[in-house]
Amino acid sequence: MAEQKDAKKETVKVSIMRREFTVACARGESRSVVEAAAYLDAQMRQVGRAARGKRPLDNERIAIVAALNISDEILKLQKAADEHAAEREQLEELHRRVDDAVSGIRRAAS
Repeated sequence: MAEQKDAKKETVKVSIMRREFTVACARGESRSVVEAAAYLDAQMRQVGRAARGKRPLDNERIAIVAALNISDEILKLQKAADEHAAEREQLEELHRRVDDAVSGIRRAAS
């Protein structure tokens, strides 16, 4: 599905909510763009299904709610990654302390 535009960029056609879009991307990134579009399409369809029987939503509102949901997912993942990084730093500090203590015991025993 990728078309050549120039040496560093290419375009790819994606479908979101039954509408076709041509998107420019860096060469070699077309698969990621297609996957991102498929994910967005799925999220928008989920929002649309959830709204059925309630107040009808146009595609713009569906896109906004889907974007908010995706943003929430990203922020939660970033927070979890930050927490893991902090835990890793704490573990590394404990490891350094244990190494220092063991080295001190070895020196004292020599």
